[in-house]
Amino acid sequence: MDKKPKEKGKYSDIKKLVFVTGGIGAVVFLTMFLIVFSVFSNKSSNSNYKYNDGKSVDVKSESGKKINMLGLIQRIDTSKGEIIVTNLDNPTEQDVRLSLVNYTEIKDEYNELMVIGELELGDIADIKYADETKKVEEMKLSGKVWETKNIKNIEIDQNKKTIKVKDKVYNFENKIIKSYKGEKIVFSDLNTDAIVSLKGYGDNIWAIKVEKYYGYLTFINFESYIGADIEIDADVFKKIDPVNNIILSPGEHKLVIKREDIETKMKYIIIKEKEKTTVDLGDIEIKRGTLNFYINVDGYNINISNEDGSYDTDFSGTQIDLPYDNYNITLTKTGYKTVSKAIQITNPTTNFRADMYRVGEGAKIKIDANIAKSEVYIDDKYVGIVPINSNLSYGSHKIAIRSKGYIQQIRQIIVDKDDEVYNFTLEPDNPYANGSPTDAEDDVYGD
Repeated sequence: MDKKPKEKGKYSDIKKLVFVTGGIGAVVFLTMFLIVFSVFSNKSSNSNYKYNDGKSVDVKSESGKKINMLGLIQRIDTSKGEIIVTNLDNPTEQDVRLSLVNYTEIKDEYNELMVIGELELGDIADIKYADETKKVEEMKLSGKVWETKNIKNIEIDQNKKTIKVKDKVYNFENKIIKSYKGEKIVFSDLNTDAIVSLKGYGDNIWAIKVEKYYGYLTFINFESYIGADIEIDADVFKKIDPVNNIILSPGEHKLVIKREDIETKMKYIIIKEKEKTTVDLGDIEIKRGTLNFYINVDGYNINISNEDGSYDTDFSGTQIDLPYDNYNITLTKTGYKTVSKAIQITNPTTNFRADMYRVGEGAKIKIDANIAKSEVYIDDKYVGIVPINSNLSYGSHKIAIRSKGYIQQIRQIIVDKDDEVYNFTLEPDNPYANGSPTDAEDDVYGD
């Protein structure tokens, strides 16, 4: 049997393709390896290689003398990449203008990289720069610096150049930085209502930064509410007073004004730094109560006035609504004595009771009782036995009727007109009501 010939040409082409492809891959790999190796070799061999804002760059070493200093940043120009610093080792010498270039390494006190935009006026840093070109090579916020935040009520003596913080006194120099929101300010801007942070070196304060200013809350139409309680955000409690000025932190605040005699008022206010916010209290409503009159006669007239004279009205009736306050009530009627009385309206309902008496010598009345010869006492004085006729002055009188073996009867009467008859009914006194006879000598009767 004849064998088939081998397909030598087909397999030969496949082998050639494999070898060519493998060769090309090897060349590409070797080329990439050489490029990477070259880059890293250059980095490791260049001692001036730095980082700025997370990017790597190739740098040239600055020649000449290098200066190391502890510098206070007086000014920052981010557009030009420049800073002006004071040498704290010799603060009287002229300030230095330095350039932050692409290879300048800026770090914070924790050795973390920074950019120029993160620097602040008053920062104190260890700086290394070229004396001739004034280009900064290295800059690190100093760990030798102390800082105190959220300080209130600092006392500044510009003559003595001292700053008192609680019980400690610090010194300062003319080149001290005073700033607010990245801008320089003057001493007069450092009022006692500012919250500040202090940055210093040794016993000297070199920077005062205002963290925030307070604002002020004032009122108009507040005179009627002096002494009212002011609740601010449920944690500040004040009273309205004639000084009429409350210091508050900036932002929105909930204001609640209350007093026993006013309807509780709630307002939302916005406080801005170093500005006054004025709240009008003219819309607060005084609480009102109903005053009911119970008078023994009709046809009277009432005058109602308050102590400061702001309320004065005449009224005839049995009921009136009044704002909570102290009042003087005067009742008048022709032929009757005037009645005056002070009253306080502090509740939804208040009752006023008064008896009015005629003007004159008096009236004739008759007093009688169901037990003959009962003794009659008028205003605790014995006047005779029943029946009895008497002239009494107008007004209120106390009548007591007594008879041996009977329970005494006492009544308060109002003498207002002639020929009134007052009858009394006496009830027997039970001598054994308490288990023993009543001792007759305990009762005292007039002759």
